[in-house]
Amino acid sequence: MGLFGKKEEAPVVEVPVVEEVIEKPINGTVIAEGITFVGDFVTEEDLELKGTIKGDIVSPKHVHIDKTGYHKGTINACCVEIDGTVDADIECQTMAKLNSTAKVLGDLKTSNIEAASGSEFSGKLELKPAAKCDKACACESEEDVPVTEEDIFGK
Repeated sequence: MGLFGKKEEAPVVEVPVVEEVIEKPINGTVIAEGITFVGDFVTEEDLELKGTIKGDIVSPKHVHIDKTGYHKGTINACCVEIDGTVDADIECQTMAKLNSTAKVLGDLKTSNIEAASGSEFSGKLELKPAAKCDKACACESEEDVPVTEEDIFGK
């Protein structure tokens, strides 16, 4: 009770609503922002690059270059998704996805490409026959998996 027998009202506190983007978890390696790796980077898992790699990247799975990520070298992966800056030749078996903040300087060889408005690409593009990865990629859904004539008609 307050002074003179009156009830005190609880103060009203406004709590800001925070809309946080929850990223899908990566099942692999994360190179954090502020980290620089110099040399060839070979992994059997997904790679999330938020920092810098100066050297070749090889992965039979998904490679994601975050908007804070920078890569100089080559990339050979099942699928590649780019939000950051890449100064490299890229070869991916299924899908190359250039999001709106992507900046790519180098040649790109893939069977499928998706480039968002605002993405930048300077290099040669070579579209090759559709392929399947040895292991499932994070960027593949049932709709994205390329289908070959052999899949439909057999040998």
